[in-house]
Parts: sequence; structure tokens; C-alpha cells
Amino acid sequence: MPNSPAIQAPHVMHKHSNKGFILSFSPGIFNWFSTEEAYAECPELFQLENPQMRDTFVTNGPNGPTWMIVRYQVVNPGPFISHCHIQTHMANGMAVALLDGIDVWPQSVRTRSLQPQTIGLVVEALLR
Repeated sequence: MPNSPAIQAPHVMHKHSNKGFILSFSPGIFNWFSTEEAYAECPELFQLENPQMRDTFVTNGPNGPTWMIVRYQVVNPGPFISHCHIQTHMANGMAVALLDGIDVWPQSVRTRSLQPQTIGLVVEALLR
């Protein structure tokens, strides 16, 4: 999180449905445009041989901002939420609706799902 205070509580992030591989994690600001660019410049920050597979992970250490790269394969298409498990953080917007595998959703659902008002309803339903 850019512009974070120097001392802060960690964020316990959770992704519903598909677990992900933690490919990289480091203190500081992510200063690259892509994962590929970061890997080309700092391969020592990446764990590609045997990455941890998780659906919950902790970000933001107590000494300032951190970043993490998580990669997952969609095995269960649908709308799912990724959010901070600290209730006040989630209530203040630290949550995102992910439209996993939308390319295999029925066309009628895909068209309706991409409307801004529908995305808002999905987020509200997932936060209940």
C-alpha cells in the first residue's frame, strides 16, 4: 500500500476459491511495470522452484510497505472475493471481487456480469 505509515498492522489477506502460489514477497514499493520486469532485474526475490501454495497470506510488515506476487490457476470459475481478514480493513474497502475464468462463463452471464452496477452487487453479496 503506497503512502503507508511507518508502523502498521500486517494485512491477513484471503482469496476465496482457488489457492495461489506465492512467487515473491519483499519489503518496499513494487517499482516495476510487470512481474517479468521485476524477475529480470531481481531474480533472487523470486521462489519459482517450490513456491508455497496458500489461500491466506500476510502482507505489510510492521516496518513499512511490502509487496507480494501471487499466481493462481482458475479451477473453479466464478466471482470470488479477495479481502483482508481484519474486519475494519475489509469494511473500509480492502477487498476486491475477482471474476475468475470469465472466458468460460455462459455468454449471458459474462455480458451481464461486466456491467458496473452488476459488479457492485457481486461485491456486496460477497461481503455479506
